[in-house]
Amino acid sequence: SDFIKYAKSSNIPVGPGRGSAAGSLIAYLLDITEVDPIKHGLIFERFLNPERISMPDIDIDFCGEGRDEVIQYVTKKYGQDKVAQIGTFGTMSSKAVIKDVGRVLGFNFGDVNKITNLIPSFRGKVYSLDECYKKIKEFKALINSSPQFTELYKLGLKLENSVRHSSTHAAGVVISDESLDKMIPLYKGSRGETVTQYDFSKFVIPCLCKRGWTKLDSSCSAGIKWHQFICYPLSVLVRIFFLNCIIDLLYIGR
Repeated sequence: SDFIKYAKSSNIPVGPGRGSAAGSLIAYLLDITEVDPIKHGLIFERFLNPERISMPDIDIDFCGEGRDEVIQYVTKKYGQDKVAQIGTFGTMSSKAVIKDVGRVLGFNFGDVNKITNLIPSFRGKVYSLDECYKKIKEFKALINSSPQFTELYKLGLKLENSVRHSSTHAAGVVISDESLDKMIPLYKGSRGETVTQYDFSKFVIPCLCKRGWTKLDSSCSAGIKWHQFICYPLSVLVRIFFLNCIIDLLYIGR
């Protein structure tokens, strides 16, 4: 609610509400969303759905051009030592590792391409080297055709999925009530921003649940420069849980 009010007062476009939170009366009263759930007959079912076992979140869309300004506001208000952007790590897929290892071993571009062209993908995910060897006859035959290809394959198996580089998450931000450097490793990004050395999926979500941090996450979709801020203010989740459950039960006549 705090940074949403700031964004609106600074003429930064903010989305009216999206996802299950659009049906929350509490979110509407706090000016987090702009859709009146009672008027439009929306029921906040996020806590009533037994199939949703993950922590709840609130999806808020900001114009991408005002994203940095919102982050600066949050950093200034809550403290530079308590706000950091979330780090991400790029790993080497089967194709990438063959190209990198092949270059180091002195393979020419054509030979490396022979291998990578035989690595298929399924639903946007490339096969692993092990999958290719077991499922693609042409791939297996090429790997076994020379000691050099076999060496390239074996080295690739060892390095596949290892971290190749680090970068900053598209817009993920974490906020703590105490200095972050006391709890997690940090580093300075290319633009001087403070970045976590733990990535988005393996560290931030579990720590949010345990430490009560707030995470801001953003993403772009459909080519529109909007940023999605997902918040987990754990200190108020319990109150919101009971209030929304009571409101939903009253709304459906129970």
